[in-house]
Amino acid sequence: FAWGTGDVTIEMWVYFMGGTLFNNGYPYLVDFTDADTNGLKVYTENNQKIRFYANSTSDDSDIVFATHRWYHIAAVRQSQTWYLFVNGTRDTGIALSDNINYGNTQATIGARYDNNGYNHIGLISNFRVVKGQAIYTTSFTPPTTAMYG
Repeated sequence: FAWGTGDVTIEMWVYFMGGTLFNNGYPYLVDFTDADTNGLKVYTENNQKIRFYANSTSDDSDIVFATHRWYHIAAVRQSQTWYLFVNGTRDTGIALSDNINYGNTQATIGARYDNNGYNHIGLISNFRVVKGQAIYTTSFTPPTTAMYG
């Protein structure tokens, strides 16, 4: 399942529950890694923003997320740069260079790779990875039905 160094799209619908969602550690949406310093990670920060981490470099989203609401999130690597789209709009806070293959990593959805108390508090639906294609490159209308059969 190695991605190679080319284009890839990771997308999902995410629902954030209330409580200490953004203040208790760093709840992970997805973690493609097997170590703390390498890999690809998407998690929430104390400031109610998403942090996108690729190969030891990270950026915070410009968007502040609210609880009790669904968001369509798409992470897209196009021409060796990662971009984040939220509800169809590109988040200008995220633009990370990355040419890593991620061939020896494990995929963890809704938690960190070591499951060390960084679990997402909420729901994740219609998660998918599309290898070899940057599906979204400009603003778009997110799907409102299942993305795959």
